[in-house]
Amino acid sequence: MQTKVGRITFGLPLLLSLACFSMQGLAGEAINEVRDVQENEVIDIELLNGDIVIRGWDRNEVSFTGELSDQAEGYDFSSRNGVTSFEEEYEDRRSFFGSGCKNWLDCSDEVDRTELEVSVPRNSTIRLEGINVELEITDITGSTQIQIVSGPIFASNMSGRINIE
Repeated sequence: MQTKVGRITFGLPLLLSLACFSMQGLAGEAINEVRDVQENEVIDIELLNGDIVIRGWDRNEVSFTGELSDQAEGYDFSSRNGVTSFEEEYEDRRSFFGSGCKNWLDCSDEVDRTELEVSVPRNSTIRLEGINVELEITDITGSTQIQIVSGPIFASNMSGRINIE
């Protein structure tokens, strides 16, 4: 009997460790990027599926923090000539629905979403394109152009030219 108990005791921690390791493999890629930019930088963001909060601040820096969707393969974050871009990367853009899903309605409960918090200079120009995106944007005095196919948009303390579709 003691031998079985010993095996069970040894086997259970090993099994739990493997389960935790497997769950970590399912987590999306962490994002923690900060760049020095111009006060009136153009910020281009392309987000297919996720929740994003954009806030203006008094620094000449752009900060992206959060976690990518499990379906995303990575992201491209670059700055060049006064334009800073962030884009999720997918092997196949339809894969953001999840494996085996043909459309958003079939698998909406199974799809992991990208979650981003973005801080930008207040006078930045914000250009955001998204498909299934929930957006909160605040404290921006530069121009704002937002195109989202589906999802709520909460905007406050905004000035400058604003175009939200």
